[in-house]
Amino acid sequence: MTTTTKNKSGNRSSVMTFRASPSERLLIAKAARARKFEEESAYVRKSVMTQVEMDLADRTDFQIPVKDMQDFLAALDRPVRNKPNLGKLLNEKSILD
Repeated sequence: MTTTTKNKSGNRSSVMTFRASPSERLLIAKAARARKFEEESAYVRKSVMTQVEMDLADRTDFQIPVKDMQDFLAALDRPVRNKPNLGKLLNEKSILD
């Protein structure tokens, strides 16, 4: 369930609720304390947003609206631009080398 309210600064925010078993709740509280979060909700929000970002970054299927397809194809067909600084960066040793 989601509800929308105004917070102290007058900005709109929405409240999301979810169910957790007692053991899940204890685990969330333990993890929040271990990560030095004062509130469990802040820990849950941060953890969810981290997972959301990873899920979106892992996508391999993107849909381009028909109205944007010509611009996309034109960008793909554009001649390659020389970027010397990028070439230099890619040829440097990384911290993993």
